[in-house]
Amino acid sequence: MTSHHDQLPGWKLERYLLQELPAEEMASVQRLVEGNPAQAARLEALRQSNEEVLARYPAGRMGRQIARRAKGPATASDAGRSPRSAWWSRLWPLPAPAAVVLIALAALPLLRGGDEGGDSGLPLEIRLKGAEAHLLLHRKTEEGGERLRDGALARRHDQIQFQYQAAGQAYGLILSIDGAGLVTRHFPDHGSRAAPLQQAGVGSLEFAYELDDAPGWERFYFVTAAVPFDVDAVMSAAHRLAAASGSSADAGAQAAGAQAAGARPMGA
Repeated sequence: MTSHHDQLPGWKLERYLLQELPAEEMASVQRLVEGNPAQAARLEALRQSNEEVLARYPAGRMGRQIARRAKGPATASDAGRSPRSAWWSRLWPLPAPAAVVLIALAALPLLRGGDEGGDSGLPLEIRLKGAEAHLLLHRKTEEGGERLRDGALARRHDQIQFQYQAAGQAYGLILSIDGAGLVTRHFPDHGSRAAPLQQAGVGSLEFAYELDDAPGWERFYFVTAAVPFDVDAVMSAAHRLAAASGSSADAGAQAAGAQAAGARPMGA
């Protein structure tokens, strides 16, 4: 019989699966799970739910969809292309009452095809690849800041600070799509063109972004290019992507997470 003291809170199981607990706590949870069939069953249910949702809603595909939608109709030369690296390490279905948000990061380089000059709108060729340019997120804490890596867990009202590494890319745009399908433009905060990027060291934005109560996840995109590009074209692509896939993916994640945790999904 499982005692009250042997019950692990759901958030700790979530962080254990994401390997975000301190080493001592990771070892403690592992010992408890190995010696407690009930806890082992809970952990396995959460793990299976994660895999099922990931199979139904492949999140890595969303970054490529932004690029395709901004570019327009697919061309024959695009067929068969695949990203060199997956930018979302995990898609974790979370029970609605937890008000927990999964953080996902993507770098989307915009590459010009056969045209190195000029200042026209969106580059002709857009593709997702494993780029050196990357986005850094930090959660404000009493001690200063905590790095949020791809797949990290955050909660509503967390204050998120932005940094980026340009890695030779001259212009950039930072945006996010949350679990409710809301698209937010973070940098630059105004204007129709991408912002010049700091080339030396790490660039830091002066403001912090507060997570709201949107369920599921928040996907942050760092779009970069060697030349100025049209912000509106990328934002429009992000809005179309959010409208087409955000709601259904979030509903699936909420339902799967609630089922695994024995909770009632939001809106049910």
